[in-house]
Amino acid sequence: MANALTVFTEQTPDPVLDTWFQYTGDDTAIYRLLDSNLNPAMTEDDLLRLILRITDHFSDLYSDMVTASPADKVRAVFQNLLDEELKGKEQLARNFQMMADL
Repeated sequence: MANALTVFTEQTPDPVLDTWFQYTGDDTAIYRLLDSNLNPAMTEDDLLRLILRITDHFSDLYSDMVTASPADKVRAVFQNLLDEELKGKEQLARNFQMMADL
């Protein structure tokens, strides 16, 4: 994700990067998820459920940004992020299933 963000910022036109949103979303939900659920005794299923909840959080955020985007190019950026998040979620679920089958 860090590499993808670096490439994104290098290849995205400045007007898209300079777009401002009056975002009022509640970021505390993601912190609560992380703070309250991470522990060494987690099972693989617990970890998968937590990761899927985090993925859902970002999917919802990107979906909201698609709806709120003022320009097509900006909307496309958030739609791409949403698409990548959903693909990553599917891949993660497949990987966990393959691990469970071992």
